[in-house]
Amino acid sequence: MQEGDTLQEILELTKENNKILKGLRSAQRWDRFKRTVYLLILAGLAIFGYYYMQPYIETISDAYVQIQGSMEDIQNAGDQFNNLMPKR
Repeated sequence: MQEGDTLQEILELTKENNKILKGLRSAQRWDRFKRTVYLLILAGLAIFGYYYMQPYIETISDAYVQIQGSMEDIQNAGDQFNNLMPKR
């Protein structure tokens, strides 16, 4: 009779373990789903933010290019002034 009780106990433990493992697997699936939705929302916000901010980014980029051109003009004017000065 001892062997039959042991087999019954093993069967009960196996069923309990299976129930626990199914719960863990279900939680893992839900976690993966929530993580995917979260990443999709972040990607959507990044894309929306880029298109929303694009006119401002282009304005700042154009201003930077103009400032860079002005700096080059100032540097060229300084070089021309130095060329006009007599060398010692």
